[in-house]
Amino acid sequence: MSSPLQRAKGPAIALLLIAGSIAAYFSVKKGMKIYSPSTVPALSQSEQNAINQSRSQLTAKLAVSTPQMIQEGKKLYASKCASCHGSTGQGGNAPNLRQPGFSPLRIATTIYNGAGNRMPAFSRTMTEDQIAATAQYVKTLYKLHSKS
Repeated sequence: MSSPLQRAKGPAIALLLIAGSIAAYFSVKKGMKIYSPSTVPALSQSEQNAINQSRSQLTAKLAVSTPQMIQEGKKLYASKCASCHGSTGQGGNAPNLRQPGFSPLRIATTIYNGAGNRMPAFSRTMTEDQIAATAQYVKTLYKLHSKS
């Protein structure tokens, strides 16, 4: 009698072979470089410094929330986020944003970096001020709709 591990071994090996074939296809046919965790190139010190400086600047911008900033964030949200997250953050094709626990920094980081293949990174199309304003507006969605 075989154990569950022995029975799963065959499908697991098949899955690894399929995944390897897909990675090889994209690497060769599509010209994409596939990294394993052990081969991801390390960031240089200047790249690390730039990331840390950008994070510090964004954190400082998030520390201030003005009515004008919220209004700007509302406009940006309507044009860049509402089509997936809903006009009031209720979700739909993307997560519900009217939940407690999302800090402005977490929201801004997700806007900046994106969320895998589910949400694009807006770091190239929005300024840090715009990202901070959008994050501050998204934070208000929970407060506005928690009573409803």
